[in-house]
Amino acid sequence: MTLPELVLRFHNWRHGVAKHQATVRKTDRPLRAGALSAASINWMALFDPVASHPDIVLHAVAARSLTRAQAQIDQYRLGPDVLACGSYEAMRAKLSIQPSPTSARAVECSLRCDRRQPKPWGVVPKIRFDTFVGAHVGHSIVVRRKDEQGRWTGQEETVRRYEGGELEAFVRVVRAADAGDREAAERFRPWCGLEESRAVIAVVDAIYDKAGLPRR
Repeated sequence: MTLPELVLRFHNWRHGVAKHQATVRKTDRPLRAGALSAASINWMALFDPVASHPDIVLHAVAARSLTRAQAQIDQYRLGPDVLACGSYEAMRAKLSIQPSPTSARAVECSLRCDRRQPKPWGVVPKIRFDTFVGAHVGHSIVVRRKDEQGRWTGQEETVRRYEGGELEAFVRVVRAADAGDREAAERFRPWCGLEESRAVIAVVDAIYDKAGLPRR
C-alpha cells in the first residue's frame, strides 16, 4: 500500500466513510456503471462515491487483462456482484452496463426559467449535469439574480452556500419542510427563501422524471 493510499484510508476511517456506505440503501432504478482502466483510477474519486450514493451501482471493472480487472475488484473489496472484464469491448457487451454519452452536448444541459410570470421572482435556476460516471449522477444549481425589470444583477449563488454544502442536504430540508416539519422550516438557511427553494426542487424533480430516474 502506498503512502497516499494509507493517508486516504485513515481519512475514511476517521470520517466513518465505511459506516456511511454500509447504511446506504440503493434506489429501485440506480444508474449501472462500469469502471474503465481500473489500474489508473483514483479509487477514492470513484469507488467510494459510487458506494455511498443511492442512485448508482458499480456493475463491472475493465482492465487490460481479466486478471488485472479481478485484482482491482479484490484489492478494493468491491464485492462478488462486480464483474471483471478483460477489455473495453467486453464491458460494452455486458447488457447491464449503461454507457455514458461521450459528446459534451449529450452530457451537459442547462435549464433556464424566467419565473417572472405572473409576478417577478428574481431568480433563474441553472441545473448542470456533470460527467461523473454518467450523465445524470450529480449536478449543481446556480441561481442567477435579476432585478424587478428583468435585468441581470451579476449576483450568482450556488447550493454550496447552503449550510452543509451539499445538494442532498438542501433537498432533505425542503422536503422535510413540505412534509410539515416545523423545526426544519424554522432552521431553513439556504441561499434563497423557502418558496423559491420549492420552485428549484420542482425543476430538479422534472429533470429526474424526464431522465427516468427516481426523484431525490
